[in-house]
Amino acid sequence: MAELELSGTYTALATPFSADGSAIDRTSREKPVAAQIEGGIAGVIPCGTTGESATLSDAEDRELVTRTVALSRGRIKVIAGTGTNSTAHTIELTRQAFDAGADACMLVMPYYNKPSQEGLLRHVTLVAQAVPG
Repeated sequence: MAELELSGTYTALATPFSADGSAIDRTSREKPVAAQIEGGIAGVIPCGTTGESATLSDAEDRELVTRTVALSRGRIKVIAGTGTNSTAHTIELTRQAFDAGADACMLVMPYYNKPSQEGLLRHVTLVAQAVPG
């Protein structure tokens, strides 16, 4: 992937759910993205840890990133949260996010399995090498 310069403030978006919590509330996604754009924010971050990423299915993750990219219409940057505790799954979500039009991706370090410093470096390196360049 080409180098991308990022500056300014980026807002981590919460994921809106239906009243009973059983599904993503698709109609509620537009208002917070529009408010961020109107407020002059540089970009938004869907599917980060603030956006309940660990509880989303891959299909929900893809839908949220795709919808956020569509709503932003190039007016702001979209940085998709794609980190998980599995390198293979992180690679899959990262590819999916770039395919959906995300400008960049943000990774959390693998949680629960506590890799060594070398393991963390290998995790990030493998993800970076696997994304289209």
